Amino acid sequence: MITSSITYLKGHSGCKIFLIENTDQGSIVRKISKDLAYNERLKLQCEKQNCFQAPIAAIHAPKILSCGVNSDGHFFFDMEYIRGKTLSEHLRDIDDNEIANVVNKLAFSLKYSSNEANGLVQKIFIAKINSLSQKINVPLAREALDFLADYDWKNFPQSPCHGDFTTENIIVSNGEIYFIDFLDSFYDSFILDFADLLQDVQLLWHYRFEELNTKTKRNLKLFGELLLEKITAHNIALRDLYCALLLKLIRIYPYVKDSATADFLDKNIKSLLHLVKTL
Repeated sequence: MITSSITYLKGHSGCKIFLIENTDQGSIVRKISKDLAYNERLKLQCEKQNCFQAPIAAIHAPKILSCGVNSDGHFFFDMEYIRGKTLSEHLRDIDDNEIANVVNKLAFSLKYSSNEANGLVQKIFIAKINSLSQKINVPLAREALDFLADYDWKNFPQSPCHGDFTTENIIVSNGEIYFIDFLDSFYDSFILDFADLLQDVQLLWHYRFEELNTKTKRNLKLFGELLLEKITAHNIALRDLYCALLLKLIRIYPYVKDSATADFLDKNIKSLLHLVKTL
């Protein structure tokens, strides 16, 4: 394979990601496991992306081109490179019609092949909550975990899901939408994906270190409002959605390394806990 350039791309999982241009397959992205212990997780992510089938033509995932194990024993896979903007960037300057267009596409992409949850769901969520309780000593987070431990999860729908459905993992390219960086999850449900989106567009997780201009704030607010309309139209209980978002936020605590992020979590967990108690 002859290449003209290799560029390191920044990721969040610890895996190494490279853009390899001008190969015999065109420009490709290679994702390499961060260590041997992560190999199985990356294999699952590769399989999830490879098997993804959206219910509408305008939603895609980059094609998996090859996979294997490198000389260090680390699993890797190559995928097609998509040139475009992340949704987090796209939302900064688009008009209302485009916001509505993107929301409609994403809403259709998330709720598909939904199955009724079974009796094991409560045990799965409680096991996750108990695991977090052993790692987190923040009083507010522990109060929220106690509330979530008593929550009724057993009717939480099960369905295919992305696993890390943030505005950074959605690419907009020439009117088409691509999902990247699929992630294995302790439980698969489109509601958890919706919660990921709300974490960015309502709570502004991705933008937490920025001073946003008026247009971007307005666009994010409108996106969140339209998304909630789609959610409620499908009879998804807002309390389920916000409990899922609360759990998502709490899961960040073990990885916090700065006071600004800790303050962000404290503030939003406090408001979310109040909200779910009153819904």
